[in-house]
Amino acid sequence: THEFVWTQSVLVDLLLEFLEVATHHLLYVKAIYPKESFTRRRKYGAPVQMSRVPPVSDYVYDVIKSLKEPLCQNMIKHVVILLINAQNIGVERFVFEVDLSQFEQQRIPRRYSLQDLEREFQAFILKLNMSSEEHVPPGGNGLTWQIVVETRECIDGGENWVKCEWPKADEPTIVPLKSLSLIGIKFQLYREDLSQAYLE
Repeated sequence: THEFVWTQSVLVDLLLEFLEVATHHLLYVKAIYPKESFTRRRKYGAPVQMSRVPPVSDYVYDVIKSLKEPLCQNMIKHVVILLINAQNIGVERFVFEVDLSQFEQQRIPRRYSLQDLEREFQAFILKLNMSSEEHVPPGGNGLTWQIVVETRECIDGGENWVKCEWPKADEPTIVPLKSLSLIGIKFQLYREDLSQAYLE
């Protein structure tokens, strides 16, 4: 047998793969695109939905892949799926917060396996399902979306990114969904309900 070796590069690749899967699945559960345009797969021991429309899947893949270098340098603070209504107003944000500053390969418990991390990812997917089923933002199915990334300092994101101001909302409703603080990383997911913040 071969012992699984935790390196920062391996960890980042696993996080990026999860972000890609979570983005696809979120687009499905929020009905951004027709459900028939997705295909059911199994990942992390849970059923997930992945878009089978090439422009969508290619875009998600390219954008998430472009995060590898800044993530390895711990320059990314938040990766956000922003949902936007027909009036071009952001109504909901799913925020993935990541901090790899404490990652040290020698501090990872030898007993901590890839399967342990995948079980954590499974729990994230289940929380996405529960949150999305409980909350439908104003605009219903007429939503569009963007990926927004907040960095710890200014970086050149390449052709996939456009520099913008971090979108603000007055007193959004924040709902923590799931957090992971293991093997020297902090990774958490929360949902921000922006609809009331903009409507009040």
